[in-house]
This record gives sequence, C-alpha cells and structure tokens, in this order.
Amino acid sequence: MMKSKIFLGALLGVSVLPAWASDYPSKPIRLVVPYAPGGSTDNMSRSLAKLLAEQLKQAVIVDNKPGAGTMLGTNEVARSSPDGHTLVVATNALTINPSLIPGFPARPLDVLAPVALFASAPNVLVVSQSLGVSTVADLIKMAQSQPGKLNYATSGIGTSIHLGMEVFKQRTQTDIQPIHYKGAAPARNDLVAGITQIMQGNVANSLPFIQDGKFVPLGVTSLTRSPLLPKVPTLDEAGVKGFDVVTWYGILAPKKTPQPIIDQLNKAINAVIRDKELAEKLAVMDGAVPEGGSPQQFGTRISKDLVFWREVIKKGNITPE
Repeated sequence: MMKSKIFLGALLGVSVLPAWASDYPSKPIRLVVPYAPGGSTDNMSRSLAKLLAEQLKQAVIVDNKPGAGTMLGTNEVARSSPDGHTLVVATNALTINPSLIPGFPARPLDVLAPVALFASAPNVLVVSQSLGVSTVADLIKMAQSQPGKLNYATSGIGTSIHLGMEVFKQRTQTDIQPIHYKGAAPARNDLVAGITQIMQGNVANSLPFIQDGKFVPLGVTSLTRSPLLPKVPTLDEAGVKGFDVVTWYGILAPKKTPQPIIDQLNKAINAVIRDKELAEKLAVMDGAVPEGGSPQQFGTRISKDLVFWREVIKKGNITPE
C-alpha cells in the first residue's frame, strides 16, 4: 500500500507540473531590474518587457531595485516564489561581483536559474586625438616603451570599461594606469579634454565623439564588428587574439522554477528578440545586438565568465574601493 501511494504521488507530480506550466502566466510578471531607472539596462529591459507582454498575453511590469552592486534586486528574486512570475534582468556584473564584492553570492547559479541571454554590447577602445595613435599596434608599442606613463579612464572599479582594459593590459603585457570616475560621462569628458588618454567606452555613447574626431577608435571588444562602427576592426582582428569582452544582458528566475516554465519563457524571449524594431532600439541605446539561445547555453556562459573574471581580478590584484 505504501509503495502504491508513493507511486501515485509520483504520477500526480508528473501530471500536475505540465498543467501548471500550461496555465502560465496566470498573473502579471514582475521583471526586477537591479539598476536605477534611466540607464541602458533599464531602457533595454522596458523595450523587452513590452514585447514579452505581447508574446505571453500578460502584463510584464519593470520594477527597479538598485543597490549593493545589483545584490539587492538579485537576492529579492532569488528568494521569490519559483513560479515564473518574478524574474531578474542580470548583466555580467553577476559574474564579476562574486570576485569583487564581499558578501556577493559566489555561486549565483545555486540560487538562480538561467532563462535566456537576450543581448550583448561591446565597447570600443578609443584614444584621445591628441595622443597621436591610430592603431592598436601603435598603442601597444607606445605603452610598452613607457611603462606606467599612459593612463586610461574608467566608469568605476569593476565596470566593463575598467575590467576590459585590465584584460587588454594582461593580454598585451602593458602597464597603463587607471583613473576611476563615478560614471562613464565624466570619464568621457576628461578624455575629450585630454586629461586622460585611453578608454574602452560604450559604442553608442562613444560614436558622437568619434564622428567629431575627438576620439580615435582603435578596436571593438567583441569578436564581431559593431554595426555602428563597421569599418573599425575588432581587437582580435587588430592582433589581440581571442579578445572578447562584452556586457551581456539576460533573464534569470528563482532556482526551483519548473523547467516547462523556463522553456516557455525562453521560447518567448527568443521570439521577441527577432523583432527588427527591438534590434534597432538595442543598437541606438547601447550599441547592443540581440543574442538568444537556450537556458543551458546561457548557464554555460555564466559559469565560464565566473572563472574568467575571477582570474582577471586576481591577476590584476583588483580590489573594491
């Protein structure tokens, strides 16, 4: 009798789960953005949410929860009911912060389930026009001949603008000194003024300065060229082989969210990122391109990035402010 009850329970468990998934979503979905309103992550999330709501036939409400290096909003989602109605927008800060911020979950995939990678945005390595450099090879030669003399601007410790340059330094065996700012805008301003010399800046935000001749673009940080800068080579093409540092944007759910719900969300996200208008918005807002793929592929990306950034941060002896 006991065995029969156990078997019946197992059967019920199998039959109930698909029914639950078929009713999903049964109420509005809360999309937590662990960043302040108005930034690129927020803007892209709102564009995605609008199309996702149309795809799922249910409201998708963006809820900004900034703080603690994205930990505040991320942890709130990790503790939420695993029913697919509370999701978080993550960037590669999810894989950087465990090695940089004390108390940040070292193994985010223990508490969160990957749903889909929806976009990625490269930076572009630029130099001040006054530096007199026009190629990556020229910059490496100059930096190697003057160790510690050149500097680069960052938007803060641990940002892609900062760590991308640290990867560049490690790959090219150069000593270039960071100057940290509280945001990308003041960093760009000082590069324009010639106070700093080098920067890996967001492609969309750097474009006006490139077009005005104030910045000289040397290379894009992704393995493929940016549609916004089609004539600018990638750093890989320019000789820094294998260089691939982008800011990615993805959706995750609480860890125990049923797989049928994860798969339904993944299918919906992959459908909406094929929207031509969304692709145009991503390019304008952040120089980003649509990504897509399976939950498993996104999980693999997160796992690899955790190892990659841990090694970069350790080798660079990088610590938070």
